[in-house]
Amino acid sequence: MSQRAFTLIELLIVLAILGILVGIAALAVPPILEQATARTQTLELRRVEEAVDAQVLLSDSTLTARQTPAPITTSDTDAPFTSYLRSLPSRYAYTWDTSGNVTQYLYEQGGTPMLTPLGNTPQEIAAAFVNLMLDYYADHGHWARSWSPYSYTDLGLDADYWGQTIAGVRYGPNSGYLGLANVGGDDYQIYVQALDGHEMRLNDNWNIWVSATTGVAYYHNYPRGNPGETLIVVNLDTLRVVRTP
Repeated sequence: MSQRAFTLIELLIVLAILGILVGIAALAVPPILEQATARTQTLELRRVEEAVDAQVLLSDSTLTARQTPAPITTSDTDAPFTSYLRSLPSRYAYTWDTSGNVTQYLYEQGGTPMLTPLGNTPQEIAAAFVNLMLDYYADHGHWARSWSPYSYTDLGLDADYWGQTIAGVRYGPNSGYLGLANVGGDDYQIYVQALDGHEMRLNDNWNIWVSATTGVAYYHNYPRGNPGETLIVVNLDTLRVVRTP
């Protein structure tokens, strides 16, 4: 019995389908890798925090503060808690205060430690968020969804990582605005200056709202088109985060 061979058109169709599948996979892989990296970073921070807590509680001791970000090694005299770690961090650097409050930084060997994958300062992180929001709008014709976890995952970000407070600030995309929130109950306060130079403290659970389209930053309220609404424009470059005793 003779077997029918594939025609050239059929082979071209199969190759086209394979090309489409490869393209879809190539688009999907980077966000998945980024989310996996963010989860690893979060889990490692928790392990270090638990080791620090164990050192302080079980040894009834006070830590020596580390103010310059650096990787943790067993030879660090200011890191006696390494005995409570199953393995030492490799890609991340850390600082901590005498009370055991730990801050994590991205670290590549020979490179500069980074607080987050999007930058070190609130200004850098906000600018990176805004770029992601604008890219999403350009690709889809509308803003990303405004409720968590989709407000983060639509942008290719890990919601568990970015939904937490990072060095005193919680970043929350909301349609065409990015909120920088002063979360109540922590050890941080956020200050920012109005355009006239007057500095204001951001109340607990209030936001600095940054417009993705104009770059203008607002204190607590952003424009909603309501009659008589009061808006305070602030200089985002003056935003500073202070840890309180």
